[in-house]
Amino acid sequence: MRRIASDLLAKIAIVLLIAAALARPAQAQIGPPPGGGGGTPGGTNGQVQYNNSGAFGGRAVSGTGTTIVTTTGTLNTGDCVKIDANNNMIDAGGACGGSAGVSSITTACPAGLSGVSGPVTITGAVPANEQTGTTYTVQATDCGKLLTFNNASAVAVTLPQAGTSGFLSGFFLAGVQNLGAGAVTITPTTSTINGSASLTLASRQSITGLVGDGTNYFAQVTAVPGGSSGQIQYNNSGSFGGIGAIGIGTSVVKATSLSNSSGTVIPTTTGTLTSGDCVKIDASGNLVDAGGACGGSGSPGGSNGQIQYNNSGSFGGLPVVGSGSSVVEAFSVSGNSGQVAQSTGTLMSGDCANFDGGGNVTDAGAPCNIGAIPTQSAGGLWFPLNTVPGMTPAVGSTGTVGVTYCSPFTIKRTFTFDQIAAQVQTLGTTSLHFALYASALDSTNHHYYPSGSPLVIDNNGPADTATGVVTFTFASNYQVAPGTYWACFQYGDATAKMYAISNSAGLWALYPFLVGTAGAGSSIFAGPTSIKSNTGTFGTWPISTNWTGNSWSEQTAGFVPEFAVHIVSVP
Repeated sequence: MRRIASDLLAKIAIVLLIAAALARPAQAQIGPPPGGGGGTPGGTNGQVQYNNSGAFGGRAVSGTGTTIVTTTGTLNTGDCVKIDANNNMIDAGGACGGSAGVSSITTACPAGLSGVSGPVTITGAVPANEQTGTTYTVQATDCGKLLTFNNASAVAVTLPQAGTSGFLSGFFLAGVQNLGAGAVTITPTTSTINGSASLTLASRQSITGLVGDGTNYFAQVTAVPGGSSGQIQYNNSGSFGGIGAIGIGTSVVKATSLSNSSGTVIPTTTGTLTSGDCVKIDASGNLVDAGGACGGSGSPGGSNGQIQYNNSGSFGGLPVVGSGSSVVEAFSVSGNSGQVAQSTGTLMSGDCANFDGGGNVTDAGAPCNIGAIPTQSAGGLWFPLNTVPGMTPAVGSTGTVGVTYCSPFTIKRTFTFDQIAAQVQTLGTTSLHFALYASALDSTNHHYYPSGSPLVIDNNGPADTATGVVTFTFASNYQVAPGTYWACFQYGDATAKMYAISNSAGLWALYPFLVGTAGAGSSIFAGPTSIKSNTGTFGTWPISTNWTGNSWSEQTAGFVPEFAVHIVSVP
């Protein structure tokens, strides 16, 4: 009996083990199937399952992460979501952009944009507004733009008052550019621009930025080159100025100083410039090296303080006489013994020149004293005309009105004169006249006489009402060639006397050969001082056709003045 019971228990244990083995797969499914379905997942592959009205449903997972975020607390519609320390999603406590985000945006274009509740687009592009007319008014929509103007004529641009609608503080233009030949003038309404009522842009000039502060405008203006194309720039009172460059060289020589005048130029250089060498200008206007020091050896001739002259191709020195501040030009320089005189004071044309104690040339205050001229006056311009060297003047005789008195003279070389001078001895009441005649031989080849009409007559008729030197002038300078001439003279009254030609022995060696008469004119050492003609009136000169035709006669008294001639050039 006991054995049967043991066998029975063993069999029961086996049965229980088999039953347990058969029942194990059902332990993986806890509770009833979702929705009472058949246990098939909902949605598509990879989706998270949820109870979809008693069946499995699938929801897509956002992103590619491996963690599914859970939520805690209450999530309110419209609130922003944030992540807590446990990586749960929680309610941020308010809409996005509140205390934890951007609540407003303020921009300049359009000015005053704030409290944005919708999307805002921000771009980095700068749009351009290209104008080609002669007038334009800036618009609020131009904010942030580049304005360009292109017209051959002047352009007037109006900028609305700063602070008005669309032009509030912060309004700006990215730039303004003048592309045309005409000037562009920007004039704000009421407001100022850079402190002025307007701002003008020259051709090719531009503004790199214009900003309004709600009251006025401020602009950064680019510089524009001064002058014309190709010119070098310089500071012209705070602006750019242009200076022309001479030549086509590639280097610029620095100028010591510049003139604002457009005629000032800075020369360019070509080739190598050697220190100490002289500089010359080539055919293109460039500075080039002369190849050596200026003036050959560059050393002056003579001693310290001497004036330089060309001494056979080299520098020579001439001493300066006197201490004046002006230099009197020398007619010629002979060797190193010549001297160049200086002058002091004012030198008057026609006056005699003197040397003072310092060797300077000074003005004598009047024409040279005719009676004191032996050969020529100081200064080398006044020469005796109808006298011979070494003789003094004779006492004059009272002349007759209407009579022409003439004396002969000869010249050996061509010269040009502009004045004739004589000296009043006794006062008269009117004036004097002078004429120059050519000389001719009469029909009998016997007498020389003033021939034809005068070659030149004075045009001023100097007064004889004061003693001293009188000067006859002419309408223009007159040139005489070598030959024999007659100096003729008329008194305007019967009271004046002139210092006259002397008839002393030895004075007129020439006269006998001219007149050739017997008696008084036959001596080679003595002769009459002059001839005269009784025809005509004061100021009217005889036209000589022969010796006897004008009643010429010889005079031994001193009627004809002693004349001096002022030579201006030889020849």
